[in-house]
Amino acid sequence: MGFGIMVKPCPACGPKPQEQIKKEEIILQRRLEEARDQLKIERVY
Repeated sequence: MGFGIMVKPCPACGPKPQEQIKKEEIILQRRLEEARDQLKIERVY
């Protein structure tokens, strides 16, 4: 449970292109929605 904390790119990676950041945001958003769905399913049973 640690994604979402590293907002800034690490100095070793350098600044990321905007497209890459947007792709990662979409992936994180999907993971978040999946995690929420898992929680809903677990609460029901």
